[in-house]
Amino acid sequence: MTATDHETAAPAVTSSIAIPGDWAALIGRVAEFQPADDVELIDWMKGETAGVLGYADAADTVRETCVTVVGLDPTSVTGITAYSEHAAEGAARMSEALRTFLTVYAEVQELVASGVVLPYNGRFMTGGGADS
Repeated sequence: MTATDHETAAPAVTSSIAIPGDWAALIGRVAEFQPADDVELIDWMKGETAGVLGYADAADTVRETCVTVVGLDPTSVTGITAYSEHAAEGAARMSEALRTFLTVYAEVQELVASGVVLPYNGRFMTGGGADS
């Protein structure tokens, strides 16, 4: 078999593969998350970033174990290293999402910190009253 044959022979991830319980719990937790306020959303985003970074480190530990304990050829598990690096990249994307959120809402957070009471439904404010 050639390298190309190995790539095409690799099983595709399908819905017939059972999701491990801890992953199912994680998926459910994320899917059901509804932040009560900006602080809870910010904390969630920070926690997700830390969690994904921890996962990336753990995946790299698996690669190291495969080489040093199991005795596999390091080149055979370079894909795990790439996977770990991509997971870390995912954490960087969440960190960027947090920075974007903080940038967009910086003025609102400053107003609230200074004592301005915002309407419960922020979309109530259209900005049309300034010209009236």
